[in-house]
Parts: sequence; structure tokens; C-alpha cells
Amino acid sequence: PVDEELNASSTNPVQNKVINSAISTLTSSVSANTSSINNHTTAIGNLQTAVSEIQEITSAEIQALFA
Repeated sequence: PVDEELNASSTNPVQNKVINSAISTLTSSVSANTSSINNHTTAIGNLQTAVSEIQEITSAEIQALFA
């Protein structure tokens, strides 16, 4: 017999369309996660830039803001 779905305990062969579907699902998931990681990496870079700019502000400049 040939299995019609992935099964961790079966020793039967699996239909090609089942394997293709599983790979397609994984590929979509990896692509979505890669996009999310790239977006977060950009956001982290922006935050690091902002922190660096804040760290460069002198205490005199800070006092002037509240004067």
C-alpha cells in the first residue's frame, strides 16, 4: 500500500503529491519567516541608530531642551 499522508510511524511509501505538498508548505513558511526576520533586522538597525544618536546628546543639550 501507498500512504496518502505523511505518517511518522508508517513504513509504507508516500504519494509524490503528499511529499510535494509538505515541501511547498515548508517553503512558504520559510519564506514568510525570512521576510519577518528581514523586517525585524531593519527595525533593530533603526533602533540602534536612534540609540547612538541619543547617546551623542550632551547634558547641556538636554538641559537646553527643558529650559
